[in-house]
Amino acid sequence: MSDSKFFGIFTGIVPAAVLAIVMALLPIILRLLLRLEGTPRVSEVNLRLLNRYFFFQVWNVYLVSIFTSSILTIATDGLKDPGSIIDLIPSKVPGSSTTILTYILLLAFTGAAKEILQIVRLALRYILPLLFAKTPRKICNAETPAEFDWATSIPTHSLIFLMGFSYSFIAPIVNCFAAVYFGLFYLVYRYQFLYVYNDSNWVTGGLSFPKSIKQTMVGVYISEIYMLLMMVAKLANNDNINANAILRIIFPALILLLTIFAHIYINDAYMPIINYLPIRGAVEIEENPHLSAKFPDVTASGDIANDDLETDSVKMAEDRVRRMIYATYGSLVPRRVIDYVLNKIPRLLHPKKRDDP
Repeated sequence: MSDSKFFGIFTGIVPAAVLAIVMALLPIILRLLLRLEGTPRVSEVNLRLLNRYFFFQVWNVYLVSIFTSSILTIATDGLKDPGSIIDLIPSKVPGSSTTILTYILLLAFTGAAKEILQIVRLALRYILPLLFAKTPRKICNAETPAEFDWATSIPTHSLIFLMGFSYSFIAPIVNCFAAVYFGLFYLVYRYQFLYVYNDSNWVTGGLSFPKSIKQTMVGVYISEIYMLLMMVAKLANNDNINANAILRIIFPALILLLTIFAHIYINDAYMPIINYLPIRGAVEIEENPHLSAKFPDVTASGDIANDDLETDSVKMAEDRVRRMIYATYGSLVPRRVIDYVLNKIPRLLHPKKRDDP
Protein backbone atom coordinates (compact mmCIF):
# COMPACT_ATOMS: atom_id res chain seq x y z
CA MET A 1 0.00 0.00 0.00
CA SER A 2 2.81 2.38 0.91
CA ASP A 3 4.61 1.58 -2.34
CA SER A 4 1.49 2.33 -4.37
CA LYS A 5 1.02 5.67 -2.56
CA PHE A 6 4.65 6.58 -3.14
CA PHE A 7 4.36 5.61 -6.79
CA GLY A 8 1.21 7.72 -7.17
CA ILE A 9 2.90 10.75 -5.61
CA PHE A 10 6.00 10.18 -7.74
CA THR A 11 4.09 9.90 -11.01
CA GLY A 12 1.90 12.88 -10.15
CA ILE A 13 4.46 15.43 -8.95
CA VAL A 14 7.83 14.53 -10.48
CA PRO A 15 6.83 14.88 -14.18
CA ALA A 16 5.31 18.31 -13.56
CA ALA A 17 8.34 19.40 -11.51
CA VAL A 18 10.81 18.27 -14.18
CA LEU A 19 8.73 20.00 -16.84
CA ALA A 20 8.72 23.25 -14.85
CA ILE A 21 12.51 23.11 -14.40
CA VAL A 22 13.10 22.55 -18.11
CA MET A 23 10.75 25.40 -18.99
CA ALA A 24 12.67 27.69 -16.62
CA LEU A 25 15.91 27.00 -18.53
CA LEU A 26 14.36 27.47 -21.96
CA PRO A 27 14.24 31.33 -21.97
CA ILE A 28 18.02 31.48 -21.51
CA ILE A 29 18.52 29.37 -24.64
CA LEU A 30 15.94 31.33 -26.63
CA ARG A 31 17.51 34.67 -25.69
CA LEU A 32 20.89 33.39 -26.87
CA LEU A 33 19.41 32.23 -30.18
CA LEU A 34 17.70 35.59 -30.69
CA ARG A 35 21.00 37.34 -30.10
CA LEU A 36 22.67 35.05 -32.64
CA GLU A 37 19.95 35.96 -35.14
CA GLY A 38 21.20 39.54 -35.00
CA THR A 39 18.34 41.16 -33.09
CA PRO A 40 19.81 44.57 -32.23
CA ARG A 41 17.62 45.88 -29.41
CA VAL A 42 16.78 44.36 -26.06
CA SER A 43 13.11 45.33 -26.48
CA GLU A 44 12.92 43.40 -29.77
CA VAL A 45 14.57 40.39 -28.14
CA ASN A 46 11.95 40.45 -25.37
CA LEU A 47 9.05 40.87 -27.78
CA ARG A 48 10.19 37.98 -29.97
CA LEU A 49 10.91 35.86 -26.90
CA LEU A 50 7.40 36.58 -25.65
CA ASN A 51 5.91 34.98 -28.76
CA ARG A 52 8.31 32.08 -29.18
CA TYR A 53 8.30 31.07 -25.54
CA PHE A 54 4.50 30.99 -25.49
CA PHE A 55 4.08 28.88 -28.61
CA PHE A 56 6.85 26.55 -27.50
CA GLN A 57 4.97 25.98 -24.24
CA VAL A 58 1.66 25.51 -26.04
CA TRP A 59 3.13 22.83 -28.27
CA ASN A 60 5.49 21.02 -25.90
CA VAL A 61 3.76 21.49 -22.54
CA TYR A 62 0.10 21.59 -23.45
CA LEU A 63 -0.32 19.60 -26.66
CA VAL A 64 2.56 17.10 -26.41
CA SER A 65 3.27 16.48 -22.73
CA ILE A 66 -0.29 16.67 -21.44
CA PHE A 67 -2.15 14.98 -24.29
CA THR A 68 0.41 12.28 -25.00
CA SER A 69 -1.25 9.73 -22.71
CA SER A 70 -4.80 10.34 -23.94
CA ILE A 71 -3.81 10.54 -27.62
CA LEU A 72 -1.76 7.34 -27.40
CA THR A 73 -4.62 5.56 -25.67
CA ILE A 74 -7.11 6.70 -28.30
CA ALA A 75 -4.73 5.73 -31.12
CA THR A 76 -3.94 2.30 -29.64
CA ASP A 77 -7.57 1.41 -28.99
CA GLY A 78 -8.61 2.96 -32.29
CA LEU A 79 -6.33 0.68 -34.27
CA LYS A 80 -8.06 -2.32 -32.73
CA ASP A 81 -11.53 -0.89 -33.25
CA PRO A 82 -11.64 2.18 -35.56
CA GLY A 83 -15.31 2.69 -34.85
CA SER A 84 -14.60 3.36 -31.18
CA ILE A 85 -12.40 6.44 -31.76
CA ILE A 86 -15.34 8.82 -31.47
CA ASP A 87 -16.46 7.02 -28.31
CA LEU A 88 -12.99 7.33 -26.77
CA ILE A 89 -12.64 11.11 -27.28
CA PRO A 90 -15.16 12.23 -24.59
CA SER A 91 -13.96 9.54 -22.17
CA LYS A 92 -10.16 9.74 -22.53
CA VAL A 93 -9.53 13.46 -23.11
CA PRO A 94 -10.89 14.58 -19.69
CA GLY A 95 -8.48 12.13 -18.06
CA SER A 96 -5.53 14.39 -18.92
CA SER A 97 -6.96 17.08 -16.64
CA THR A 98 -5.05 15.51 -13.73
CA THR A 99 -1.74 16.52 -15.30
CA ILE A 100 -3.08 20.02 -15.93
CA LEU A 101 -4.22 20.36 -12.31
CA THR A 102 -0.82 19.24 -11.05
CA TYR A 103 1.04 21.63 -13.33
CA ILE A 104 -1.18 24.60 -12.41
CA LEU A 105 -0.87 23.95 -8.68
CA LEU A 106 2.88 23.49 -8.95
CA LEU A 107 3.30 26.82 -10.74
CA ALA A 108 0.81 28.53 -8.44
CA PHE A 109 2.60 27.74 -5.19
CA THR A 110 6.24 27.38 -6.25
CA GLY A 111 6.07 30.22 -8.78
CA ALA A 112 4.34 32.63 -6.41
CA ALA A 113 6.71 31.69 -3.57
CA LYS A 114 9.78 32.15 -5.80
CA GLU A 115 8.43 35.48 -6.99
CA ILE A 116 7.82 36.88 -3.51
CA LEU A 117 11.02 35.52 -1.92
CA GLN A 118 13.45 36.55 -4.69
CA ILE A 119 16.15 34.36 -3.12
CA VAL A 120 18.70 34.58 -5.93
CA ARG A 121 18.37 38.33 -6.37
CA LEU A 122 18.44 38.86 -2.63
CA ALA A 123 21.67 36.89 -2.34
CA LEU A 124 23.26 38.70 -5.28
CA ARG A 125 22.29 42.04 -3.81
CA TYR A 126 24.61 41.39 -0.85
CA ILE A 127 27.25 39.26 -2.58
CA LEU A 128 27.98 41.44 -5.63
CA PRO A 129 28.83 44.63 -3.68
CA LEU A 130 31.21 42.68 -1.43
CA LEU A 131 33.07 40.74 -4.13
CA PHE A 132 32.88 42.62 -7.41
CA ALA A 133 31.60 46.16 -6.85
CA LYS A 134 34.56 48.28 -5.81
CA THR A 135 33.62 51.72 -7.13
CA PRO A 136 30.60 53.79 -5.99
CA ARG A 137 28.99 53.46 -9.44
CA LYS A 138 29.28 49.66 -9.43
CA ILE A 139 27.93 49.52 -5.90
CA CYS A 140 24.97 51.67 -6.96
CA ASN A 141 24.31 49.46 -10.00
CA ALA A 142 24.50 46.31 -7.87
CA GLU A 143 21.90 47.67 -5.45
CA THR A 144 19.42 48.97 -8.03
CA PRO A 145 15.91 47.48 -7.83
CA ALA A 146 15.20 44.40 -9.89
CA GLU A 147 13.33 44.49 -13.18
CA PHE A 148 10.30 42.38 -13.94
CA ASP A 149 10.87 39.79 -16.66
CA TRP A 150 7.84 40.40 -18.84
CA ALA A 151 9.10 38.26 -21.73
CA THR A 152 8.98 35.03 -19.72
CA SER A 153 6.17 35.78 -17.25
CA ILE A 154 3.44 36.79 -19.71
CA PRO A 155 3.70 33.57 -21.80
CA THR A 156 3.46 31.42 -18.67
CA HIS A 157 0.35 33.24 -17.46
CA SER A 158 -1.15 33.00 -20.96
CA LEU A 159 -0.50 29.25 -20.91
CA ILE A 160 -2.35 28.87 -17.59
CA PHE A 161 -5.25 30.88 -19.03
CA LEU A 162 -5.26 28.57 -22.05
CA MET A 163 -5.35 25.48 -19.82
CA GLY A 164 -8.15 26.80 -17.65
CA PHE A 165 -10.27 28.19 -20.48
CA SER A 166 -9.93 25.19 -22.79
CA TYR A 167 -10.86 22.74 -20.01
CA SER A 168 -13.65 24.92 -18.58
CA PHE A 169 -16.37 22.62 -19.98
CA ILE A 170 -14.38 19.35 -20.13
CA ALA A 171 -13.26 19.38 -16.48
CA PRO A 172 -14.70 22.49 -14.76
CA ILE A 173 -12.63 21.90 -11.62
CA VAL A 174 -9.62 23.18 -13.58
CA ASN A 175 -11.15 26.67 -13.37
CA CYS A 176 -10.93 26.59 -9.57
CA PHE A 177 -7.21 25.84 -9.66
CA ALA A 178 -6.64 28.46 -12.35
CA ALA A 179 -8.47 30.99 -10.15
CA VAL A 180 -6.15 30.07 -7.26
CA TYR A 181 -3.15 30.57 -9.55
CA PHE A 182 -4.19 34.03 -10.74
CA GLY A 183 -5.35 35.05 -7.27
CA LEU A 184 -1.97 34.23 -5.72
CA PHE A 185 -0.05 36.00 -8.47
CA TYR A 186 -2.32 39.03 -8.22
CA LEU A 187 -1.46 39.44 -4.54
CA VAL A 188 2.24 38.84 -5.19
CA TYR A 189 2.48 41.20 -8.16
CA ARG A 190 0.53 43.89 -6.35
CA TYR A 191 3.23 43.99 -3.70
CA GLN A 192 6.14 43.51 -6.10
CA PHE A 193 5.19 46.33 -8.44
CA LEU A 194 4.56 48.72 -5.58
CA TYR A 195 7.72 48.09 -3.57
CA VAL A 196 10.21 45.92 -5.49
CA TYR A 197 10.32 46.26 -9.25
CA ASN A 198 11.80 49.07 -11.31
CA ASP A 199 10.41 48.94 -14.85
CA SER A 200 11.85 52.16 -16.22
CA ASN A 201 13.93 50.23 -18.77
CA TRP A 202 11.02 48.20 -20.19
CA VAL A 203 10.18 50.21 -23.31
CA THR A 204 8.12 48.51 -26.03
CA GLY A 205 5.71 51.26 -27.00
CA GLY A 206 2.73 49.19 -25.92
CA LEU A 207 3.57 46.33 -28.29
CA SER A 208 3.42 43.69 -25.55
CA PHE A 209 -0.34 44.19 -25.06
CA PRO A 210 -1.37 43.10 -28.61
CA LYS A 211 0.83 40.03 -28.26
CA SER A 212 -0.92 39.14 -25.00
CA ILE A 213 -4.29 39.51 -26.72
CA LYS A 214 -3.15 37.19 -29.52
CA GLN A 215 -2.01 34.61 -26.97
CA THR A 216 -5.39 34.85 -25.29
CA MET A 217 -7.09 34.28 -28.64
CA VAL A 218 -5.17 31.01 -29.00
CA GLY A 219 -6.87 29.77 -25.84
CA VAL A 220 -10.25 30.90 -27.15
CA TYR A 221 -9.75 29.07 -30.46
CA ILE A 222 -8.62 25.84 -28.78
CA SER A 223 -11.56 25.86 -26.35
CA GLU A 224 -14.07 26.43 -29.16
CA ILE A 225 -12.56 23.61 -31.23
CA TYR A 226 -12.78 21.32 -28.19
CA MET A 227 -16.42 22.25 -27.73
CA LEU A 228 -17.22 21.51 -31.37
CA LEU A 229 -15.42 18.14 -31.28
CA MET A 230 -17.16 17.13 -28.06
CA MET A 231 -20.57 17.96 -29.54
CA VAL A 232 -19.74 15.95 -32.67
CA ALA A 233 -18.61 13.01 -30.52
CA LYS A 234 -21.83 13.12 -28.50
CA LEU A 235 -23.89 13.24 -31.69
CA ALA A 236 -22.05 10.21 -33.07
CA ASN A 237 -22.71 8.29 -29.86
CA ASN A 238 -26.38 9.21 -29.84
CA ASP A 239 -28.61 6.84 -31.78
CA ASN A 240 -31.58 9.22 -31.65
CA ILE A 241 -30.46 12.24 -33.67
CA ASN A 242 -32.90 15.09 -33.14
CA ALA A 243 -33.00 18.84 -33.70
CA ASN A 244 -31.46 19.62 -30.30
CA ALA A 245 -28.43 17.46 -31.04
CA ILE A 246 -27.90 19.20 -34.37
CA LEU A 247 -28.26 22.64 -32.76
CA ARG A 248 -25.59 21.71 -30.23
CA ILE A 249 -23.20 21.37 -33.18
CA ILE A 250 -24.40 24.42 -35.09
CA PHE A 251 -23.97 26.85 -32.19
CA PRO A 252 -20.31 25.99 -31.45
CA ALA A 253 -19.58 26.22 -35.18
CA LEU A 254 -21.22 29.65 -35.35
CA ILE A 255 -19.29 30.81 -32.28
CA LEU A 256 -16.05 29.68 -33.91
CA LEU A 257 -16.89 31.52 -37.15
CA LEU A 258 -17.82 34.70 -35.26
CA THR A 259 -14.54 34.52 -33.37
CA ILE A 260 -12.63 34.21 -36.64
CA PHE A 261 -14.46 37.21 -38.13
CA ALA A 262 -13.87 39.25 -34.97
CA HIS A 263 -10.18 38.35 -35.04
CA ILE A 264 -9.91 39.36 -38.71
CA TYR A 265 -11.66 42.64 -37.97
CA ILE A 266 -9.33 43.44 -35.06
CA ASN A 267 -6.29 42.71 -37.21
CA ASP A 268 -7.63 44.84 -40.05
CA ALA A 269 -8.62 47.79 -37.86
CA TYR A 270 -5.79 47.98 -35.35
CA MET A 271 -2.75 46.01 -36.50
CA PRO A 272 -1.76 48.41 -39.34
CA ILE A 273 -1.28 51.24 -36.83
CA ILE A 274 0.15 49.20 -33.98
CA ASN A 275 3.82 49.71 -34.87
CA TYR A 276 3.89 53.26 -36.18
CA LEU A 277 1.51 55.94 -34.99
CA PRO A 278 2.94 59.36 -35.99
CA ILE A 279 0.57 61.47 -33.91
CA ARG A 280 2.81 64.53 -33.90
CA GLY A 281 3.15 64.49 -37.68
CA ALA A 282 -0.59 64.02 -38.12
CA VAL A 283 -1.30 66.99 -35.85
CA GLU A 284 1.13 69.20 -37.77
CA ILE A 285 -0.45 68.24 -41.09
CA GLU A 286 -3.90 68.90 -39.66
CA GLU A 287 -2.80 72.40 -38.67
CA ASN A 288 -0.82 73.07 -41.87
CA PRO A 289 -1.62 70.73 -44.81
CA HIS A 290 1.32 72.13 -46.81
CA LEU A 291 3.64 70.08 -44.58
CA SER A 292 2.31 66.78 -45.95
CA ALA A 293 5.37 66.33 -48.16
CA LYS A 294 7.53 66.12 -45.02
CA PHE A 295 5.54 63.14 -43.72
CA PRO A 296 4.99 60.66 -46.58
CA ASP A 297 4.10 57.88 -44.12
CA VAL A 298 1.24 59.93 -42.71
CA THR A 299 -0.37 60.86 -46.02
CA ALA A 300 -1.40 57.49 -47.36
CA SER A 301 -3.79 56.82 -50.21
CA GLY A 302 -6.99 58.78 -49.82
CA ASP A 303 -5.43 61.39 -47.55
CA ILE A 304 -4.11 64.82 -48.49
CA ALA A 305 -2.92 65.20 -52.06
CA ASN A 306 0.67 66.36 -52.32
CA ASP A 307 0.95 67.77 -55.86
CA ASP A 308 -1.91 70.21 -56.27
CA LEU A 309 -2.49 70.99 -52.61
CA GLU A 310 -2.03 74.74 -53.03
CA THR A 311 -4.45 75.15 -55.94
CA ASP A 312 -7.16 72.57 -55.50
CA SER A 313 -9.26 73.79 -52.60
CA VAL A 314 -12.04 71.34 -53.43
CA LYS A 315 -9.65 68.45 -53.04
CA MET A 316 -8.53 69.81 -49.70
CA ALA A 317 -12.13 69.97 -48.52
CA GLU A 318 -12.74 66.40 -49.67
CA ASP A 319 -9.63 65.18 -47.89
CA ARG A 320 -10.68 66.99 -44.73
CA VAL A 321 -14.07 65.28 -44.82
CA ARG A 322 -12.41 61.94 -45.57
CA ARG A 323 -10.15 62.28 -42.54
CA MET A 324 -13.10 63.16 -40.35
CA ILE A 325 -14.90 60.04 -41.56
CA TYR A 326 -11.80 57.93 -40.86
CA ALA A 327 -11.51 59.38 -37.36
CA THR A 328 -15.22 58.84 -36.62
CA TYR A 329 -15.80 55.38 -38.07
CA GLY A 330 -12.29 53.96 -38.45
CA SER A 331 -12.45 52.02 -35.19
CA LEU A 332 -15.83 50.49 -36.08
CA VAL A 333 -15.59 49.81 -39.82
CA PRO A 334 -12.53 48.59 -41.78
CA ARG A 335 -10.87 51.31 -43.82
CA ARG A 336 -11.34 49.41 -47.07
CA VAL A 337 -15.11 49.40 -46.50
CA ILE A 338 -15.09 53.16 -45.90
CA ASP A 339 -13.10 53.74 -49.11
CA TYR A 340 -15.50 51.52 -51.06
CA VAL A 341 -18.56 53.44 -49.79
CA LEU A 342 -16.94 56.81 -50.51
CA ASN A 343 -16.04 55.71 -54.04
CA LYS A 344 -19.59 54.51 -54.69
CA ILE A 345 -21.22 57.56 -53.06
CA PRO A 346 -18.84 60.49 -53.75
CA ARG A 347 -21.36 63.08 -52.63
CA LEU A 348 -20.54 62.12 -49.06
CA LEU A 349 -17.24 63.97 -49.55
CA HIS A 350 -19.03 67.20 -50.51
CA PRO A 351 -20.66 68.60 -47.38
CA LYS A 352 -23.33 71.20 -47.97
CA LYS A 353 -22.68 74.73 -46.88
CA ARG A 354 -24.94 76.33 -44.34
CA ASP A 355 -26.27 78.91 -46.81
CA ASP A 356 -27.14 76.24 -49.41
CA PRO A 357 -30.88 75.51 -49.80
